[in-house]
Amino acid sequence: MLAANLRDGHVFYQCEGKSDKGDTMEILLKSDPVLARAHDEYVHFTEDKQLHMAYEAREKYRRDQLFMLSSARQEGRAEGREKGIYEIATKMKRSGMAFELIRQFTSLSLEEIAEI
Repeated sequence: MLAANLRDGHVFYQCEGKSDKGDTMEILLKSDPVLARAHDEYVHFTEDKQLHMAYEAREKYRRDQLFMLSSARQEGRAEGREKGIYEIATKMKRSGMAFELIRQFTSLSLEEIAEI
Protein backbone atom coordinates (compact mmCIF):
# COMPACT_ATOMS: atom_id res chain seq x y z
CA MET A 1 0.00 0.00 0.00
CA LEU A 2 2.71 2.47 0.98
CA ALA A 3 4.76 1.63 -2.10
CA ALA A 4 1.74 2.23 -4.32
CA ASN A 5 1.05 5.58 -2.63
CA LEU A 6 4.67 6.63 -3.05
CA ARG A 7 4.63 5.58 -6.70
CA ASP A 8 1.38 7.47 -7.31
CA GLY A 9 2.75 10.53 -5.54
CA HIS A 10 5.90 10.38 -7.63
CA VAL A 11 3.91 10.15 -10.86
CA PHE A 12 1.70 13.02 -9.68
CA TYR A 13 4.66 15.33 -9.05
CA GLN A 14 6.24 14.40 -12.35
CA CYS A 15 3.04 15.29 -14.21
CA GLU A 16 1.85 18.32 -12.23
CA GLY A 17 2.49 21.59 -13.99
CA LYS A 18 2.96 20.03 -17.41
CA SER A 19 0.53 20.83 -20.18
CA ASP A 20 0.39 17.25 -21.50
CA LYS A 21 -0.41 15.14 -18.45
CA GLY A 22 -1.94 12.20 -20.24
CA ASP A 23 -4.44 9.70 -18.93
CA THR A 24 -2.28 8.68 -15.98
CA MET A 25 -2.91 11.96 -14.20
CA GLU A 26 -6.66 11.74 -14.70
CA ILE A 27 -6.71 8.22 -13.28
CA LEU A 28 -4.63 9.30 -10.27
CA LEU A 29 -6.85 12.28 -9.53
CA LYS A 30 -10.01 10.19 -9.72
CA SER A 31 -8.62 7.38 -7.58
CA ASP A 32 -6.86 9.36 -4.85
CA PRO A 33 -8.66 12.20 -3.04
CA VAL A 34 -5.43 13.44 -1.44
CA LEU A 35 -3.76 13.87 -4.82
CA ALA A 36 -6.93 15.44 -6.20
CA ARG A 37 -6.88 18.00 -3.37
CA ALA A 38 -3.18 18.67 -3.97
CA HIS A 39 -3.94 19.22 -7.64
CA ASP A 40 -6.78 21.63 -6.80
CA GLU A 41 -4.49 23.58 -4.46
CA TYR A 42 -1.80 23.71 -7.13
CA VAL A 43 -4.25 25.01 -9.73
CA HIS A 44 -5.59 27.59 -7.27
CA PHE A 45 -2.08 28.71 -6.41
CA THR A 46 -0.87 29.03 -9.98
CA GLU A 47 -3.96 30.98 -11.05
CA ASP A 48 -3.92 33.43 -8.12
CA LYS A 49 -1.41 36.18 -8.95
CA GLN A 50 -1.54 37.74 -5.49
CA LEU A 51 -0.89 34.41 -3.84
CA HIS A 52 1.97 33.75 -6.22
CA MET A 53 3.44 37.21 -5.58
CA ALA A 54 3.18 36.63 -1.83
CA TYR A 55 4.97 33.31 -2.25
CA GLU A 56 7.73 34.93 -4.31
CA ALA A 57 8.12 37.69 -1.71
CA ARG A 58 8.35 35.11 1.08
CA GLU A 59 10.96 33.12 -0.82
CA LYS A 60 12.99 36.27 -1.49
CA TYR A 61 12.82 37.16 2.21
CA ARG A 62 13.93 33.64 3.15
CA ARG A 63 16.84 33.73 0.70
CA ASP A 64 17.87 37.18 1.96
CA GLN A 65 17.80 35.95 5.56
CA LEU A 66 19.94 32.94 4.68
CA PHE A 67 22.40 35.18 2.87
CA MET A 68 22.61 37.56 5.84
CA LEU A 69 23.19 34.66 8.24
CA SER A 70 25.89 33.25 6.01
CA SER A 71 27.56 36.66 5.73
CA ALA A 72 27.38 37.19 9.49
CA ARG A 73 28.98 33.78 10.10
CA GLN A 74 31.79 34.57 7.69
CA GLU A 75 32.39 37.95 9.33
CA GLY A 76 32.36 36.35 12.77
CA ARG A 77 34.88 33.73 11.73
CA ALA A 78 37.14 36.36 10.19
CA GLU A 79 36.96 38.46 13.36
CA GLY A 80 37.70 35.40 15.46
CA ARG A 81 40.74 34.51 13.38
CA GLU A 82 42.03 38.08 13.59
CA LYS A 83 41.51 38.17 17.34
CA GLY A 84 43.32 34.84 17.67
CA ILE A 85 46.28 36.13 15.67
CA TYR A 86 46.53 39.19 17.91
CA GLU A 87 46.33 37.03 21.05
CA ILE A 88 49.10 34.77 19.78
CA ALA A 89 51.22 37.76 18.74
CA THR A 90 50.72 39.29 22.20
CA LYS A 91 51.91 36.10 23.90
CA MET A 92 54.87 35.85 21.54
CA LYS A 93 55.84 39.45 22.21
CA ARG A 94 55.52 38.99 25.99
CA SER A 95 57.77 35.94 25.80
CA GLY A 96 60.45 38.09 24.20
CA MET A 97 60.27 36.69 20.69
CA ALA A 98 61.80 38.86 17.98
CA PHE A 99 59.35 41.04 16.06
CA GLU A 100 60.55 39.59 12.75
CA LEU A 101 59.65 36.06 13.89
CA ILE A 102 56.26 37.24 15.13
CA ARG A 103 55.68 38.88 11.74
CA GLN A 104 56.59 35.66 9.93
CA PHE A 105 54.23 33.54 12.02
CA THR A 106 51.29 35.96 12.20
CA SER A 107 51.60 38.03 9.00
CA LEU A 108 51.14 41.17 11.11
CA SER A 109 53.17 44.21 10.16
CA LEU A 110 56.02 45.31 12.40
CA GLU A 111 53.98 48.43 13.24
CA GLU A 112 51.02 46.30 14.35
CA ILE A 113 53.29 44.17 16.50
CA ALA A 114 54.84 47.24 18.10
CA GLU A 115 51.36 48.57 18.99
CA ILE A 116 50.34 45.39 20.79
